[in-house]
Amino acid sequence: MADAFWALDQQFPQLAARIWRPGYRWHQPDGCLAQVEQWARMHSLYLERYHQVASLPLPLSFTPDQGSVLCYRGQPQRVADLSAPAVSPSLSMLERLGYLRALGDPRVICSRWVELVGRLLSLGFVAEIGPGQLLLDGGLREVKLTCMQSVESYAEVEQRVQSTVASLADSIGFFLLGEQPPAGECLGAVEMNLRRLWRDEQEGGRRLPLPLANMLKERPCFDRLVERFRERWL
Repeated sequence: MADAFWALDQQFPQLAARIWRPGYRWHQPDGCLAQVEQWARMHSLYLERYHQVASLPLPLSFTPDQGSVLCYRGQPQRVADLSAPAVSPSLSMLERLGYLRALGDPRVICSRWVELVGRLLSLGFVAEIGPGQLLLDGGLREVKLTCMQSVESYAEVEQRVQSTVASLADSIGFFLLGEQPPAGECLGAVEMNLRRLWRDEQEGGRRLPLPLANMLKERPCFDRLVERFRERWL
């Protein structure tokens, strides 16, 4: 089989014009052409809606032997690799924040993660996110995106949306504390920001995937539970 190369300049000329200069690359050995196409489609949708390139790796090429080659600008530092000490009885939260401020503004970094993931969900993509995927410039690396349209049932799509939000919240908690926070500890704060982002998009005339639109609806718990049980207990 001949090597296949994803010609960004032909398929997505606007995206190619904004492409980052290659600075950091890695291979996905188990990648496939379909995954490269999905990444390119996601970047095209992101650029079309938000008029900027997403802080995610760009797919450059695909070969049957090596898989897909992803490119990211610079030398991104992962949250999982930080050497800053964790919050403990001998280190306060404020002291931890002092270490983090030496790397950038923690408030801005967290806001960028929430905005990026919120936008990906708005475009119809879900993912599992861990500290190993969070980058200090507000981007993500080595994250496996799944299109909601490829998931068979609404109940599973809803579960994956919730899982994406929960994993993002836990990862931000890890960034702030230096260790995994108690389950659900950060979920409410992250959800509040995401709902605000999605409501702004909805009010601006942008269409949201059904699970996101449903999250914004003010409905009694009875209606929400019946809808969920109807999907899961047919």
